[in-house]
Amino acid sequence: MTMRYNELCNHVTAKIVDTIGSGKAGTWRAPWHHNGTPGLFSPVNAATSRTYAGGNIVILAVEALAEDYSDHTWATYKQ
Repeated sequence: MTMRYNELCNHVTAKIVDTIGSGKAGTWRAPWHHNGTPGLFSPVNAATSRTYAGGNIVILAVEALAEDYSDHTWATYKQ
């Protein structure tokens, strides 16, 4: 499924609002502010072991919070 940019923005915004509203966010700390400390969110590509950057960090952080996903490894559908 391919999402247009504005659909993606709406999806991410809705996830953020839902996660905060459900209380799953707990004590919130911006997960994209990474300083190398273990335990902070630093998403890694499963196939290449490269760390994601830019907006992907925010999108994956929101998904991880919403779905209680604690593994920092992510892959595309094709991977």
